[in-house]
Amino acid sequence: MKNKHYILSFLLVFTLTVMVFSGIVSAQGSITDWKWSNDWPVSPPLPDHLWLDLGGGQEAFFLHFNQSLKDIENPFDPEFINKNLMYVGIAKRGRFFAEEKPANPAYTHFHKLFADSPSAGHGGSPGEDGYWLTHVAVQDLERPWGLVEPGVDFNFMPTEPPAQFDSTTLNEYNVGSVTDWKWTQDWPVDPPLPDHLWIDIGGGRGLFLHYDRPITEDGAELIYVGDAIRGRFTTKSQPEVPGFVHFHQLKSESPEGGHGGAPGAEGYWLRHISVRKMEMPWGEVVPGVDFNFMITPAPEIE
Repeated sequence: MKNKHYILSFLLVFTLTVMVFSGIVSAQGSITDWKWSNDWPVSPPLPDHLWLDLGGGQEAFFLHFNQSLKDIENPFDPEFINKNLMYVGIAKRGRFFAEEKPANPAYTHFHKLFADSPSAGHGGSPGEDGYWLTHVAVQDLERPWGLVEPGVDFNFMPTEPPAQFDSTTLNEYNVGSVTDWKWTQDWPVDPPLPDHLWIDIGGGRGLFLHYDRPITEDGAELIYVGDAIRGRFTTKSQPEVPGFVHFHQLKSESPEGGHGGAPGAEGYWLRHISVRKMEMPWGEVVPGVDFNFMITPAPEIE
């Protein structure tokens, strides 16, 4: 995958930044058109990252590889993904102030929008615009700060922000991780989905990895990453942000029996983001948000 010329990237990101702040980009729209991109949201681009805007430039999902993608013809090749994908994560738009750092402890790293080089984007001057990132390892890693096991990497290049005011009180994040910040198959639904791994990142939200077969079988390949929001099977509870088209109830007789459910059933709304081109029962899927993933129309109830 080729990075565009630096100046073009700068102008693109600058233009999109202006669009977001001026309201031209709707909070419901995706700057990356719901597909993976290397040219957004920071300039210069991070050569080992792919990003997908989850709506209005305020939140993004990212893939972090162990090498530059500059000369990689197809980063979505299943063998390449399985071997070289180090982290998945969520990025939240904000400024480099202590008051704007997410209270969720998983957000350890800040990257500013504009820098002289990718490595110069870590942290920044007080108040600079950028993104707060949470890094979730998908395999055992050896990093400069030590060995990293699959799960939230709380030691990923911490960037301590300055306080905007002399006195500030930050709310403690009072919802811990049910999965202890690590990947598991036993949460959040019963019975477990044999082709999924999940991690609770706090606040009723989860990330998941979806494979092409049960993870206990040899040769399992990653086909989707995604996020899940706790809710009920109703139109009122379904997230307004596009992409959450599939509901899975907490308890069912079988994994297949968990799709949808009785009106008002407790469970999770899922957004599936494909990491490869493939054929599914509902048609051809390309890398990006799959808006047709096993759609479960929600009932309207009081």
